[in-house]
Amino acid sequence: MKFVLAVILWWPLCWVGFHPLRPAFAQTLHTRSSIAPQAALLGFSPEGDWTFQIEEAPVSVPRTQMVRWGGWMGVLKEQAVWLGDGSWLCGDISFTDSHRIVVDSEWFKSADISLDSVRGVLLTPPQTLDRWLQLQAEMLEVSGDRDLLWLAGNKKLSGVIRWPTVTAPRVETLQVDTAGQLIVLPLNSVEAIVFSPTLVGSLPQRLARQQAGTSFKLGLADGSLLNVQSFSLDATRAQLTLEDSSELLTLDTPNRFSQAVKFIEGPASDAIFLSQLEPASYRHLSDSVLHWELGRDRDVYHQPLHTTELQFFRGLAMHSSSQAAFRWDGSGARFLSEVVFAAPAVQASPSLGSVDCQVLVARAGKLETVLEFSLRRHSHGQLESTRIIDVDVTGAQLVVLVTEKSDFGQYADHVLWLDARIAK
Repeated sequence: MKFVLAVILWWPLCWVGFHPLRPAFAQTLHTRSSIAPQAALLGFSPEGDWTFQIEEAPVSVPRTQMVRWGGWMGVLKEQAVWLGDGSWLCGDISFTDSHRIVVDSEWFKSADISLDSVRGVLLTPPQTLDRWLQLQAEMLEVSGDRDLLWLAGNKKLSGVIRWPTVTAPRVETLQVDTAGQLIVLPLNSVEAIVFSPTLVGSLPQRLARQQAGTSFKLGLADGSLLNVQSFSLDATRAQLTLEDSSELLTLDTPNRFSQAVKFIEGPASDAIFLSQLEPASYRHLSDSVLHWELGRDRDVYHQPLHTTELQFFRGLAMHSSSQAAFRWDGSGARFLSEVVFAAPAVQASPSLGSVDCQVLVARAGKLETVLEFSLRRHSHGQLESTRIIDVDVTGAQLVVLVTEKSDFGQYADHVLWLDARIAK
């Protein structure tokens, strides 16, 4: 495998976040033009570059070349504040009055956040990824001019929250005006809140900043997901500025803070992600009456892309038997992706799922297969393999991805082509 990256030979003097004795936590690293199956994060520089250990050598990845390292585990174990830029900041939450929320985080100094910049709060962690995905979808779908509260016992309540007007060490109850009736709720009976989208406004469009290469996602061990616009650091602390202009100051040194990072997604602004393109053609041939659409940054059930453990944000989802074709201009380029099984549906056996896949290119009117591979699950539901794809598509007018059924017919044949992209 070829890495168009710079090996840092002088790292002990220059990389503030570097610590060569720290136990390595290795995951797949995607850059604009390469994929490393086992890469351990070592730290980051004041200029915004990331350092990884790949095959026992430190390698520098400029922020603008970063595609993805690892995946986001979701908000499962901690309380969290949902910020206006789409970030989730985990920590112990306390309300003091009608203006502020205080978040005591494991990794940052206590954040005193204005309610004006908060979209919602999660007070009872969902514990499992399936439950998190369901709750996340419900919170994203809230609309209108009313606050929506999730209560114990699978109940919901909409209305207008009446906050106390005086500052208190901690608010213990909420008053909700619903249909002209004022209801008093103990705060510990509330699982989650989404504040009126009409009043808060819609989530900002991040595309412009992503294309400019100025922002990235950062996922932490506590479940936080931060949309970071910039960061600065010295020998003792790192400061992150989020897209909504919130500022977070780490409790620890940059080196120790880097150990909390479990997921990075960068803009890689000059890579072409297939999920952002309209396919030239797509077809699905089913053994039943079911028809599966092509998932673009969503899975075939219209949920976020996810395996049994992690959530992802970019890629294609395909069910057997299907094929998708994308146009290319023939210029020199490579097609890269990481292909894995999606999490099986709740009602499906975890042992089912097997596919035969192909990557084909059309050159000078002739369609040729450039790669063939298979994926199968073990009987205990884990992946037998993950396929890393890096193939030359120079001269291609079409790039065609094929997902075919294998051992078990079409049962649980749902695969993700994560970060499928063409890099010139």
